[in-house]
Amino acid sequence: MTSNQKRQSDYYCPVLASVKIDSSNALDLVKEYTKKQPIDLLILDIDGNDINVMESLLGGIFPRVVVVEFEKRFGPTACVRLKPEHISQDGLFLDADKKIHGSGSASIAAWISLFNKFNYRLIAASSSTINLFFMHNDEGADYFPEKKPSTIFDALPALKFVPDDYWLTPDNSCWEQYGE
Repeated sequence: MTSNQKRQSDYYCPVLASVKIDSSNALDLVKEYTKKQPIDLLILDIDGNDINVMESLLGGIFPRVVVVEFEKRFGPTACVRLKPEHISQDGLFLDADKKIHGSGSASIAAWISLFNKFNYRLIAASSSTINLFFMHNDEGADYFPEKKPSTIFDALPALKFVPDDYWLTPDNSCWEQYGE
C-alpha cells in the first residue's frame, strides 16, 4: 500500500452529538447520527430521564456495551426509578429535594431489570461509584462474566465509609417501583 492509498477498515469514527433528547426522539436521533452503523459503545448521561430514554433506545438499537449512571444510595436490591413528574422538560431533576440529587435516576436493580429484557448483563461499575457497564449477551461472555449487584457494591471501597444517613429507602415522594 502506498502512502497515498487509504486503508479500508471496519472501524468508524466516534459520533459525538449534543442535542435535546427524550424518550420520544431518542431512537430516531441515534439512528440519524450513526447512519445505521453498529454501535460498539453507548454512554448515556442525561441526569434525570436516563432509564426512560434507554428503554426507548433498546427497542431499536443494540450496542455491544452501554454505560449508564445509577442512584447508588438505594443499595443493591431496591428496584426504583425517579417518577416522571420529577423530571423537567429538559430531562433534569425538578425538585430541590436532596432525595433525588444523586448520580442517577434509577437504582442498580432497576437498570438490571431493564437491560435483562434486552439480553444484556451487568459486567462492572466504575470505581467512582457512578457508572454501570452492561454488555450484550452475544459479546465477550468468556472475558466479561455477569456481576451480581451485591458483588458490585462490595467491591466499591468508597461505599464502605459513608454514614448511615447517606442511604435511601424507596418512598412514594419521588421514586416508584420499576420492573420486576
